[in-house]
This record gives sequence, C-alpha cells and structure tokens, in this order.
Amino acid sequence: MFTLGSGMLLHEDTKSYTWLLTAFMSAFLKEPTMIVTDQDGAMKRAIEAVFKKAKHRLCMWHIMQKIPTKICKEIYDQTDFKERFDKIVWNMSIEPVTFEEKWAQLIEDFDLKNHKWLTKMFDLREIWIPAYFIDSPLFGLMRTTSRSESENSFFKSFTSPGATLVSFMMSYESAMERQRYRQEKLDFNTIDAAPKFITQLDIESHASKVYTRTMFLIVQTEINEGCWNCTVQGLNRDEGITKYRRRGSVNRDIKVIPKQYILRRWTRDIIPPDLRRKENRYGEKNVNIQRLTNEANFLVDDTLFLLSKDEEKMGTYVTNLKKLLDDVKTDMPNPPSRDTVIEDVFSVKQTNDVQVKNPTKAVNKGEHLKKGERLKSEREKAIKVAKKKARPCGFCKEVTNEHTKLTCPLNPNARKKRKATPVIDV
Repeated sequence: MFTLGSGMLLHEDTKSYTWLLTAFMSAFLKEPTMIVTDQDGAMKRAIEAVFKKAKHRLCMWHIMQKIPTKICKEIYDQTDFKERFDKIVWNMSIEPVTFEEKWAQLIEDFDLKNHKWLTKMFDLREIWIPAYFIDSPLFGLMRTTSRSESENSFFKSFTSPGATLVSFMMSYESAMERQRYRQEKLDFNTIDAAPKFITQLDIESHASKVYTRTMFLIVQTEINEGCWNCTVQGLNRDEGITKYRRRGSVNRDIKVIPKQYILRRWTRDIIPPDLRRKENRYGEKNVNIQRLTNEANFLVDDTLFLLSKDEEKMGTYVTNLKKLLDDVKTDMPNPPSRDTVIEDVFSVKQTNDVQVKNPTKAVNKGEHLKKGERLKSEREKAIKVAKKKARPCGFCKEVTNEHTKLTCPLNPNARKKRKATPVIDV
C-alpha cells in the first residue's frame, strides 16, 4: 500500500469532491482506469463531472452486506438462494449475457420479479457486477474498497479527530516517512541480495533483473512450472499402484520476457531516482536521525505484531520500554520543546500573530457518533432492531420496537434525525 496523494476537505459534498478530483487531474494529467467507491451520491456525481473515461465501480462488499436485510428471512436462511446468488454475482469468468440469464432464472425460481431492491440492483449491474469489467485491468482485485479501508486504518494510527491543523500535518508527514522507509527497505532487499535460481534458464535470469524481489519469486515459480513440456509415454498398474512414465524437455528457446508482458508497476525502476530523494517537504532534516527514527518505528511495529497473542511477554516488553524511556529522560534533561519541533518541521519560527486559524468543524458522516462508535451497516441496524422487545409507544400506542414516544413519527415534538449525506440506496 502506498499513498499517491491526499486532499483536505471541509465537507463531503459534490462541490468538495469535484474540487479534489480536479486537483488530482491537474497533478497526474491522466484519468485512472477504474474508481471503486461506496454508494455515496456526492462522490458519484463528482466522478461523472470530472472523469470522462474512468470506470466507476461500486464496492461489492457494501452491497452484499445489505442482502440479509433486503431478502425475506425464509428465502435467505431456508433455501439455497444465498449460495446461488453468490455464484452468480462473484463469478469472474462468465459473460454479461450469461450473467443476465442466470439472474433471470434465479429471480423466477424464487418469485422475486416484483422485488424493488433486486430490480434496482439489476438496473445498476454494469457498475458492480464483475462480468461487466472483464476487459478492465486488475478487475478481479478491484471489487471492493478494502484497500481504501486499509489506508484509513494506517493513518488512524498517526493522528486523531481532535488534532489541530499543525499537529495533523506533522502526523501526516510521519506517516509518509513510514511508507518511504518501508519502500526503501524493500528496494534494499531487491538490490542487495542476489536471488537463488532454480532452472538456470536465461529467462529466469532476465526476470531477476527486471522485477522486484517479491514479484520475481512469483514469476520464478511460474517459469519453473511452465518451462517443462511433459507427455505421458505409458502407464501400468502393479500391486494396486498406477505408475506413469513421462518424458520432459526444457524449452530454452525463449531468452527474455517480451516487453509487452512486463507490467511496469512490478519493475524495479517504477519510482524515478529523483523522486526518491524528496524525503521531506518542509525544511531540512538530519538524514541519519530520520533513517534511524523510521527504523525504530518499524522494529516496534514488528515486535508488537509478534507479541500480539502473548500477554505475559507483551507486558514484559512494555515494562522494558518504560525503563528505557526513563533512562533517556535522565540523560536528556532539556528535551526539545513543542515550539522547537514546529520550527524544525516548517523552517519558520512560531509567531503570536495567528493569521491562519483552524477551519470550522463541519458535520459529516459519522459526526453524530459517540467516541469509540462507528457507522453501522443496514444489516447491523436490522439485527439490533429485531432483538429489541416490542413495547407500546407512549404517543401513538402502537406496539413496536422501531420507535418510542420521543422518536414517534406522529409526534410533532419528536426528536428529528440528523440529515445525512445523500446516498444511492443499493
């Protein structure tokens, strides 16, 4: 995972997203091949306004999570509907015509011709079903927003929602330094150690010079499996064991991998050398200190991962870290102040004349949640409602578990729900 670019938005609306995507185009000058998003209506309109050729695809995971809440329980739980539906929707090897035939048969078998949600999903089939993206590169991988979610998780470990603008920028720069360090470490592993060859073929040697270490190991396996032309010469059965005789010959005619089959994204020189040297956007830093800082962060991350399931050793590790911190504080009676850190990062002295203030906090998706809560899917909401015990409403007297007197739709003084960002109901 790596970050191509970032933008800071005040609102999650069409205008803000349009500005962001326009800025993206001004920086890269080329439209992406495919964009995968959730069902955000503002994002959909912005994509249509800015990009002319890029394919917009809806996240399949978000859609599939809604099925249990859209299909009646008797069909979903007591029949093979879910199994058949998954085989049709997730199938990456069928043509659109075949998909439509199988979908129609499924709808007919379960008498769902008048189902509004399934009808709407069929109308949107060209922006979420894999069968309609078979001509797009990496269409099998780009089906969900999981890569985006992993990026969100990565940045959450560096900052918090209450961070000021300055502290956020410092945290963002630290996150970028972490990514650069990991990239440098992978590059070092690729360049420093010579790979061990299996076949001794020229094409294997060529692959080792073209691909990164991780990709070479994958290509090497393919070369080893594909360089033999095997034919069965005969077989006989002796004592219940079938024995095969085969003849193999190594194909040594191909010396190098043709250029048209080498994807640039997997090559060693994908990142230009001049770009690698741009390690810091603000001022100058001690390169050695920066390198050691990144290495220390990486070592701590690895250690925490290894000890994640051993509470006793994790406790010992934390205790040792606290002792080490106390020793460092003792040796450094005058640690750097916050003002000094800001001056080192931005190469300017902090002034009391504040001209740029933190922006007004906007109300976006998830803002109504309490600390530690997260946005829940429609499926989770439906399950929670189903578990609630039905009680008489204090206003309309209806026995229900969906509202109370304070939230009754017939009560003119009822609490109104916060207006949410418009979405495509899929």
